[in-house]
Amino acid sequence: MDRNYPALLLRWMPPAGDEHQELILAALDDFGVTAVDDVDGATRFFFATADARDRAAAAMPDIDATAAVECAQISDESWAERSQASITAVRVGNLVVAPPWAIPNDGSTVIIIQPSMGFGTAHHESTRLCLGLLQQLPTVQGLSVLDVGTGSGVLALAAQRLGAITIVAADYDPDAVESARENLELNHAEAAIELLQLDLVDPSAIAGRAFDIVFANLTGGMLARFAATLAVFTKADGTLITSGVTLEEDTMVTDALTAAGFSRTRRDTEREWVGASWLRQ
Repeated sequence: MDRNYPALLLRWMPPAGDEHQELILAALDDFGVTAVDDVDGATRFFFATADARDRAAAAMPDIDATAAVECAQISDESWAERSQASITAVRVGNLVVAPPWAIPNDGSTVIIIQPSMGFGTAHHESTRLCLGLLQQLPTVQGLSVLDVGTGSGVLALAAQRLGAITIVAADYDPDAVESARENLELNHAEAAIELLQLDLVDPSAIAGRAFDIVFANLTGGMLARFAATLAVFTKADGTLITSGVTLEEDTMVTDALTAAGFSRTRRDTEREWVGASWLRQ
């Protein structure tokens, strides 16, 4: 099914470097950026709704007055056609995340993800950090897992590949749930992973359930705001894996999760992004 995604196209003269773009992404986090890419000299920031995109556009003069700003609707179909030339398989530890056109045949443990405008593969640092942290745990075999903000479903699928037996993948965005559903089918994992639409403001969809491992690849602001809710989702002595946090947000998120009863057991970074594992005390 072809979808259209609201996007904000930003251009700089001269073009902005990676570090500048990361700072813009951090500033736009509160508007719900779902993906970022670079095409034809523009950096495109995608949003779940046109309203979120328009509010981000209105805020841009205060964030960076040097950027030329354009609002657009981009089709998934046209993006996917261009992507086939550039999106390849990504290896993180013992896992390989691959689009359908680049599946390796070397015996690797493969997760097949159909790239989508809003919900991509493991090419973003925050996803790679989560995949790495998951593989650092003593075991995933036989454990229960909740993936909050599942997007493409890649983290839930990774847990399933590593032996988790009760897995829930949840997202607020219905398009994300549909994207994850398509990827579960590609991986023949429909029966192994439960899909839910979940609003962290009202988490009643999973009330009364707690999990051995909880993924929260969100934003720094969301992790700080919903730290107590994530604690409820995580069993005592269970593990929370967080990412989507910039270096500037790290202290804020650490303070919030510590206050909610977590202690950090591991911290990894990649460029401007921080991923961490936490023990629920």
